[in-house]
Amino acid sequence: MDGSPASMPITAVAGTDIVLTASDASHPTGAFSASSSPVTVSAAATLSIDTAPAFATGVAMVEGNVLTIVPGTVSGGDATNSYEIKRQSDGLVLQSSASLAFTIPATANGDQLVITQTATPAGSGAPVSRDSAASATVAALTFTYVDNGDGTFGFTFTDGATSTVAATIPAPSVYAGTYPLDLGDLMIRPFAAARPAISGTPAVGQPLTGTPFLWLYAASLGALSVARQWFKDSGAISGQTGATYTVQAGDAGASLQYAESGSQTGATTRLAFSPAVAIPSSGPTPVISSLAVTRVNYDVVSITANATNVVDGDLYAVASLDLYEPSARQIEAGTDGNDQDVDSGSVAVSATGTTGAILLDLGVGIEDCELAVAQVSAADLASNVLGTVVSLPGPTASGGSNLTYGPIYDPSIWTTVTDGPNLTYGV
Repeated sequence: MDGSPASMPITAVAGTDIVLTASDASHPTGAFSASSSPVTVSAAATLSIDTAPAFATGVAMVEGNVLTIVPGTVSGGDATNSYEIKRQSDGLVLQSSASLAFTIPATANGDQLVITQTATPAGSGAPVSRDSAASATVAALTFTYVDNGDGTFGFTFTDGATSTVAATIPAPSVYAGTYPLDLGDLMIRPFAAARPAISGTPAVGQPLTGTPFLWLYAASLGALSVARQWFKDSGAISGQTGATYTVQAGDAGASLQYAESGSQTGATTRLAFSPAVAIPSSGPTPVISSLAVTRVNYDVVSITANATNVVDGDLYAVASLDLYEPSARQIEAGTDGNDQDVDSGSVAVSATGTTGAILLDLGVGIEDCELAVAQVSAADLASNVLGTVVSLPGPTASGGSNLTYGPIYDPSIWTTVTDGPNLTYGV
């Protein structure tokens, strides 16, 4: 001890004044100096929640709906807020947190809700609380549906429901499954829950079929109307509003989609698309799977062929004493391999299968000519052209004729066969 008086804490009642003297300079904090002016010691903060908390308007009191808390206004200092959501009947706490979002549980059905807001001061002082008014009574969520037998299902559910539910469709098998269904969105527009893929071969000339979508809609908005439309590279194809679409030559290299639009009176129309299918840019490889050449009389022949994979364009034939191995494009142009005009003819290919007959007046005896046939697609793609060459030399001693045939691109694989005296040949 050095004889100096012990330093003592300075104490004061909140809201009163104290005067610091020179002796206070030795206070342990070292933060005081003598002053003739009084220093007021502030009172602890006293908080007040001036307005009651409430639930935001616009969302119905229905099981599963998400409510938003509007906090009461706090005065008297900085504070943090927390909220308890309770049943009004027995005070059971359903949620206690600082969150402003509250999802109505089934345990609140048939009861009213009360919010208790608690404001806790940032410094010293006691927290304060205030209750909201009781909400409207919470309604249970119910929903049922009617299967219309055409891929549309009308749902009926509690008025004001906006939650997402699991809608289970047990049959038919093409739609069977459980789908997330936003009831709030359903009151604005219908929902295409399932969109089956397009069936068929994605190739020029082939038919594609769109399976009807699974449509779910709010029955309270009235009947649902569904319209079809085919799209190419996201653009609607004019006039194509059926369930089936035949791939056109101009579709090569593009993507096709089947789409449906669902509409109701007073609702927003929803347009839904199937998964896209790509049409190969090269197109399918056509095949002349059979060829028949029949002599009508001495110098006239009838030619038919079976063209598969390609159903558009024309079947072409040329004939001459010597064709000099023409290409398919030369056959199409009615020339031989030297680009000289020869006897020619064509017939449109309107469907996969045997074409109409091409009649050629040869101008020379049939025993002295060669015939060449080619399928040329309107797509005008090299891979959409395939031909067959048939040579008809003079009759044999037995009255028959030797036929030489094969794909026009590869004469090395041509073979020789013998046919009957009517000169009819089929592969």
